[in-house]
Amino acid sequence: MMEYVRQLEKVASTIEATRGPFTLFGLFMREDAPGRWELVASAPWLEKGKLFALGKLVEAVSEELGRDALRNF
Repeated sequence: MMEYVRQLEKVASTIEATRGPFTLFGLFMREDAPGRWELVASAPWLEKGKLFALGKLVEAVSEELGRDALRNF
């Protein structure tokens, strides 16, 4: 899991350099599903109802971690 954390930190830094800061970017273990993780991201540029920015975030995470790893979140 620590490797995922390092990779996610890299993704967050890269995105912040181009889009701006995150208000929250965290990895949380689900209480109701042990072993499953939630990636929670909040930023002013992640507008409610706008899927483009969210899609770019998912794409960046997928490129860094791989699609198989992305399924763990």
